[in-house]
Amino acid sequence: KKPFDFFVATRSATVVALDLSCFQSTDPATRCGTVLIQGIADRVSSLATHPKFPLVLIACKSSVVYLWDYHTKELRTIRMFLETCKSQPRCVTFDKTGSLAAIGFTSGIVKILDGLALTELGTSFKIAKDEIVGLAFSPCGQ
Repeated sequence: KKPFDFFVATRSATVVALDLSCFQSTDPATRCGTVLIQGIADRVSSLATHPKFPLVLIACKSSVVYLWDYHTKELRTIRMFLETCKSQPRCVTFDKTGSLAAIGFTSGIVKILDGLALTELGTSFKIAKDEIVGLAFSPCGQ
């Protein structure tokens, strides 16, 4: 399957995949995306695509992070962050190999996880007083 060009998450927790070609069409019938996910319990705060596999990591306001396979439309892994109930996942990203995922929380905490199992690797880091609004791994991996 051809990979999608980008993904959009809505306030109603729907994730839609889009091809750039849909914006070049003047016919509204061909300008629609592919609905990948519906029915997530709470608003989506961030999403990131895996660099090697057809996976999308989705962070929700309900303190839950989902890893979905967007080709099969199946849930691969779910991780609840109940220990941080006063803080929700705010942003997510993968490193360039997809072996690591990082999650930034509204409390200023950053957690590093295994990119597929979503298990924590090491400790959390409290790096800000305010919420983490963006994360990026170094391109050189250092």
